[in-house]
Amino acid sequence: MKTGSVKRIALSFILILSTVFLASCSLVSVKPGKTDAPGGAGGKATEPAGDATCYFEVKEAGVSPLPGAASVFYADGRAAQNGTLYPENTSLRVETVVPSDYAFLGWSVGKTASAGGEIVSTDLSYTVAVTGKTTYLYANYASPYPPSTTLTYHLNGGTANGEEVFVDTVDTSYFTAPNTQIDDGTFTREGYVLLEYNTKADGTGDAYSPGSKANAENGQLDLFCVWAPESSGFTTEPAFVSYKGALFSGVAITGYIGDDETLVVPEKIGGRDVVSIKTGAVANKNFTTLVLPRTLRAIEDGAVTGCSSLRTVYMGDGILSVTNAAFDAATCENWSELRLSATTAPRYASSYDGGYRIKWDRLMRGAASGKKMVVFVSGSSSFHGIATGYLERLLGGEYFVVEYGTIRTTNNMVYMEAVANFVGEGDIVVYAPENSIYQFGCTELTWKLFRDLESSQNVWRYIDVKHYENFFGAFAEYQSNRWSRPEENYSRHPSNNADRNGDFQSAKHAQYCEKYAPQFENDHGYFTVTLNGMVNSTTCPTQEGISLTNPDQWIGIGTYAADVRRVLGKVTATGATVYFGFCPVNENALTSEAKTSEQQAAFDALITETFGFETLGSCSDHVYRWEYMFKGTDGSDFHLNDYGRAYNTYRMYTHLCEKLGQTPVGMKAYGTTFPGCRFED
Repeated sequence: MKTGSVKRIALSFILILSTVFLASCSLVSVKPGKTDAPGGAGGKATEPAGDATCYFEVKEAGVSPLPGAASVFYADGRAAQNGTLYPENTSLRVETVVPSDYAFLGWSVGKTASAGGEIVSTDLSYTVAVTGKTTYLYANYASPYPPSTTLTYHLNGGTANGEEVFVDTVDTSYFTAPNTQIDDGTFTREGYVLLEYNTKADGTGDAYSPGSKANAENGQLDLFCVWAPESSGFTTEPAFVSYKGALFSGVAITGYIGDDETLVVPEKIGGRDVVSIKTGAVANKNFTTLVLPRTLRAIEDGAVTGCSSLRTVYMGDGILSVTNAAFDAATCENWSELRLSATTAPRYASSYDGGYRIKWDRLMRGAASGKKMVVFVSGSSSFHGIATGYLERLLGGEYFVVEYGTIRTTNNMVYMEAVANFVGEGDIVVYAPENSIYQFGCTELTWKLFRDLESSQNVWRYIDVKHYENFFGAFAEYQSNRWSRPEENYSRHPSNNADRNGDFQSAKHAQYCEKYAPQFENDHGYFTVTLNGMVNSTTCPTQEGISLTNPDQWIGIGTYAADVRRVLGKVTATGATVYFGFCPVNENALTSEAKTSEQQAAFDALITETFGFETLGSCSDHVYRWEYMFKGTDGSDFHLNDYGRAYNTYRMYTHLCEKLGQTPVGMKAYGTTFPGCRFED
């Protein structure tokens, strides 16, 4: 899937390289002696001794995520710092590393490229002399991300308000991948149920479930509706479904006498909505695909039994009442494919956890960038502990970094299994679980997974559901929790402070931790970390931490090792390399035994033995003192502040250099202006 290229030549970010005129020097003129020092700190530049010196600084203007994309060097190769006085006629080399999937258009003189400035070089490095002539030098970048995207739906036999084509303009100013139209009845076709959208009319292109994110280039995407003809042979009875004060009336399916290979339950029978499937309605049939309509609200226990040929289920998120007993064991035996559509408006779009959809955005962008990728699959420790732009720069712009960090109580292997479909030869995947069974491969799905994927439904297309448990149980709990929330829309920005790289950003992150102090050396947040053969199994730990004496709160680290190896094996089968990366942890959260070098070394060995993959460094490399932690109301012992994030990212980088056979550059080799990073003096 690593195809595609940057085609849009839209300047969304310009990095301005300028000198400030203090005598007869070049580039930008201001009044002598009144220039603010770089960074807006309020200091003043030193008055030059004479006409032969100039004050140089790097200025930025535009849209992130490209801060600090250019560096400046003397002709002899020494790094040149912002705010330094340079003699006139000094030769300065400017160079850039192009982050992520942006394209570098070249260096222009006098004007930006978009304003007609002459491109003097398309090389990433360019040498300019500080002379007496006023000159502007720009590094010009092209962004493939338009502020809006037009989705054109070709209804393929269906209609929308009597029209055969439906055009929708979607806000992509924040989320670069547009969400498709939900299946709310806007698109209809008599005698058919909407399955999905496809980039080709014959259904052989890229498929997207309604409501899911879609790849679009140049702000345009054509999609074709794919329909399935409704089956017949159903018996019904009048039905009412009551759910938390809402009442849905229509008919219930009570029986099925047909033999369709694809069983499509109609949206309406006799002009009334199909709202329920009763116990024993479908038994001992040989269909391979089951399509459930958007009108369906309840599936009773034992509704589908003995249908072991089932492979694929299409369903919407309007189903409210269902349990794991809706399909019996025989029916679920070979069920492997799920197509989950949005048939209702999102309700977590603006929530903290709803913001994790930007991770899916980023993964799709990386796969389409043509670059090699480094993908981190972890909990919120990566969300708070990896600086994507900084790591990309450290890696010389060679890799597109995807920080796929979510939360510790969602199933890591689901994310990893999806990632396996977007990586290939030369890519690196770092599996960095936190101390939770859900991070270490637990196959019992949680409702929070559905919540976090509410706007990224296409993730389910890449998951083999037969390897997971509690699907309908987790789905029903998710529905129960979301029902009382107001309807939203996909353009709503999340409240989790994620930037467009998916990294956590907050002004509080730029401060040393105030919660901890030396006198509270044994105080920690939510979790206890043992660094031994046990991981935590409690989903709602208390503020006081996990009880080491309660065996119900701990489970063996190898319990789900086979499931982890199965999924990681899917990643390596693509040609990508998998490393086990340790998550950052507050040293105060370690048990006394876990603080010893002996147990830390033993834990490293245990990981390699249990999962069969190389580690990136040691767990001891990612143990941090309390002052590097972010301890807020939503903090934990795995959340770093901006100082800790800089260290953690750099340590990950040095570990990667070791694997790649490269010599690491210094921690501040490319400056200190990366968002989310704070560097100590």
